[in-house]
Amino acid sequence: MRVASLCRASSSSFANLDLPETNLVLEASEFANDATCDLSPNCCIQEPQTRKDPLRSESDGIQLVPALEAAPSNPEYLAETAEKIVTVLQSAADFAPVPFVGLALSVGLKVVQACREMNIVQQQVKELQNRVCALIVAIGNSLTGPEAQENLKVAQGMQNDIEELHKNLQTIVDGLDEIKKKNRWLLIFYKRLNKEKVNGCISTLSIALEKFQLSNDLNTANGLGQLQSRLDQIAIMTGAVSDQVGKMDKKMDTNFNALMDAIRNSKDNTIREAMTRQQMPPNRQTLRGREDLVIEISKLLVGASTTSRVCVLGPGGMGKTALAVSVANSSLVQAKFSDLNRCWVPCIEASSTKLFLQLLYTSLRITADTKNPLDDILFELKRSITPRLILMDNFETTWNAPGCQKDVGDILRHLVDIPHVAILMTMRGLNPPADDIPWQKQMLEPINEASCRQLYHGVCPSTPLDDPHLAELLKALGYMPFAVKLMARLGKETESTVHQLLEDWEKLGTEMLSSDEESMDRTIDLSVDSQLMKNDPNALTLLAVLSMLPAGSTREHLEWCVPGGCTTTAIATLARAALAFRRQDNSSPNTPLYLFVPPVVQSYMRSKKRIPDTVGQHADVAELAKEDTNIQAVLFAWKVYEEDDSSGGVRRLSFSNELLRALVAFTWYSHDTNPCLDLAEHTLKVAQAARDSRYEAEANFCLGAMYAKLGLAESAREPLTKAREGLKALKTDLQARKRAAECGLYMAKIPMTDPAERLKYLQDIRREFASLSDVCGQVRCIVQMGRNSPQENALRVLQEGITLLENTEHRLDLARCLLAMTDVCHQMKDYTKAEWFIRRALAVAEPVKEAYLYMDLVESLATVLIEIPGRQVEALEQAMKALLLHQQNGRPVGIAENFELIGYIYIRLDNRFPDALQAYERAHEAYTRLGSLPAGKKGAPRCQSNIESLNRKIKTPSETIRLLKPGDLEEFV
Repeated sequence: MRVASLCRASSSSFANLDLPETNLVLEASEFANDATCDLSPNCCIQEPQTRKDPLRSESDGIQLVPALEAAPSNPEYLAETAEKIVTVLQSAADFAPVPFVGLALSVGLKVVQACREMNIVQQQVKELQNRVCALIVAIGNSLTGPEAQENLKVAQGMQNDIEELHKNLQTIVDGLDEIKKKNRWLLIFYKRLNKEKVNGCISTLSIALEKFQLSNDLNTANGLGQLQSRLDQIAIMTGAVSDQVGKMDKKMDTNFNALMDAIRNSKDNTIREAMTRQQMPPNRQTLRGREDLVIEISKLLVGASTTSRVCVLGPGGMGKTALAVSVANSSLVQAKFSDLNRCWVPCIEASSTKLFLQLLYTSLRITADTKNPLDDILFELKRSITPRLILMDNFETTWNAPGCQKDVGDILRHLVDIPHVAILMTMRGLNPPADDIPWQKQMLEPINEASCRQLYHGVCPSTPLDDPHLAELLKALGYMPFAVKLMARLGKETESTVHQLLEDWEKLGTEMLSSDEESMDRTIDLSVDSQLMKNDPNALTLLAVLSMLPAGSTREHLEWCVPGGCTTTAIATLARAALAFRRQDNSSPNTPLYLFVPPVVQSYMRSKKRIPDTVGQHADVAELAKEDTNIQAVLFAWKVYEEDDSSGGVRRLSFSNELLRALVAFTWYSHDTNPCLDLAEHTLKVAQAARDSRYEAEANFCLGAMYAKLGLAESAREPLTKAREGLKALKTDLQARKRAAECGLYMAKIPMTDPAERLKYLQDIRREFASLSDVCGQVRCIVQMGRNSPQENALRVLQEGITLLENTEHRLDLARCLLAMTDVCHQMKDYTKAEWFIRRALAVAEPVKEAYLYMDLVESLATVLIEIPGRQVEALEQAMKALLLHQQNGRPVGIAENFELIGYIYIRLDNRFPDALQAYERAHEAYTRLGSLPAGKKGAPRCQSNIESLNRKIKTPSETIRLLKPGDLEEFV
């Protein structure tokens, strides 16, 4: 029972070890006095127990068990003795009177050795090994001793049988060799097939033994007794071996140490052969913009030991390796560290502690071999005071490998403790490894524009240094040396101008900077696809959001625009992967820190749809809303015009067309979310200074639309009229003519004395859209006509818009038309039909994901459900959903209106006055923040009135109160 349990324990231990394909022989062989030869299939050789490998830590993921007290078993002695018998007898086998005995012994030995190498096939191999061992011992016994002559006489007529035995043994060897040559994983996963193969070998041996009848011919009962006596003599003769093995109570650790040493040596030799020492790379090119830094770092390395540990940090592509190599090859460093004492350690190959140790061992030319690489390295470095420089490149691979930081940190501390050893390290990230090591930190920033121009011109001489488009291209590349070099090389190879390259960059991004040897995408892949990023999915989401914000954002604002929130761990992960960085405006000490992503990484993320659609939409609208104040401050700070005192107008100054385009776009965004008249007026002045009639008309259009939205209809009339006239004047510009018609739609919102006049005006605008074949424009006219028609005609008018949009993909305009029909039915108090229209509108708009329209649709559904008996709970759910959408997308007016709507629903929902009071208080706060806007002026007093009424009701439940409905002054009890 003990032997069986030991075998099972040993098998399970070996199953957890990553054993190399190598021959391992346990150096412990001795026969006990009671050793016997067993030819039965039940013979079992005990395997050694596993002990803890001193070079393996718990972090390796391997659970090791302590060694058990055990001496070598009898079958082990039997196997070892069989080998030694054959070794001795082979030399004399050719002189034996029985032919083929030497061949049989030799092949038998091969079977034993093959079985030893086949430990993965478990018990069948052990069984075959034991039976062949017993056979060899039996043959050996028959050829030695005083009875040998008699046994040989009996065997004289057995030549054919022995020859047949030789053939069968050779068949077994071939079968085992075939299994042994299999890949180690095939042996593990196809055990059943290999067991069948070994069983076939056992069957072959059994048939051979039966035919040979060796047990009957050579081993009679008397012969077995003599064989036992002979084995006892062998046990006495091997006493010296027994002394070395030790007493029976000695632990098996000694033997298992030898086994683990063999395993370790085999692995170490394989690793050392693969990790050949690499020479220090030469300087590939003249560094641009880093010359002073090379001198500074060189002085640190050759100075005192307290300054000779330098860590160069930064993102991929910033030139860390090129800088470090230039430092190592500088004359100042070479004067102190000879060629043999400047060691290059490319850590990108070392993804584990053990690989890092072996890489150091090989790179430092360590000759000692105590089976402990760290001891050998430290001994070699300490025995001489000759200055040495170790350059560890791409150290982030080793440092960020799972479960390595503790052990790798200890190795670094050992190296730092040696005063004559200087360390120069390059690493992606913001902070050096091992906080307690006094590193000299060097954070690589982008090089300046002048150096970038020199670098570009050096690679592509055909491009002049003063190329007018070069500054814009270099800015797009973030002044990153590697990206600039690749772009210059592409320009040289394709003979493209800088302007052409810039246009392609806007379309393709980093994808265009890829070749078989060097690739910007591959450089960024090393960080984005690292295990560090894979372990933190929130970090990838945060990276996607930041990649859509060229100027970055603050932690506070990111909380609003990152789905799930901006976590501290996600920020830390991006920093460790050197994908995001922090910066602060030095002009004011109170400005918050901004988190940003380098431009090249932004381009990488925006290409090939690496940013999920949900993240993109969420980040676009939410971050713009949160950054509204900051964006306006930046835009207003760019004074591109100045007042002309003589004419009262503006003087024309130099300006950027991109700025003008950005101003107009942002002003329209402000119109959709949080209207700001100051911004619209500023944009108009910039457009006037530009003397660009198209942009001036567009700026007037935006200003007039903003006035109209704020309820300042009379103020809107003048800018809208100017905008429409200016756009209509651009007769050859089809897009301008469409914008003129759209401007007419806004003018139709201005109150007119005669409703029929408004309908006639809308008909004229519709004809303009029809002349441009603009179906959507016609439908927008129809929607306004339906909203301004008598209720009995409104649905018929709107149905015409539905008909126009049949069999088209214009989902947004169809949804707007259905929303108008919902409002008409709501006014007619036909709530069932209103619900049908609004739910159809939601289904139509859902695939398009137009945020602002979708918010209006959800809010409209809530207002319809309020009026349907028993549907107030559903109404509350929809109102909450609309509120969340408004908050996420930064619409202050929508936030205020939905808080008020929620308060109204609570009143209708079983008179939940305390809940309603809280909602109205939040609505009042939101309306108050709107300031002088019409919505705020009307909403704040309305909510204040309801708050006062609810406070009275809560204090005196029997009191009857009157409340104001959302959006108007209509009272309800």
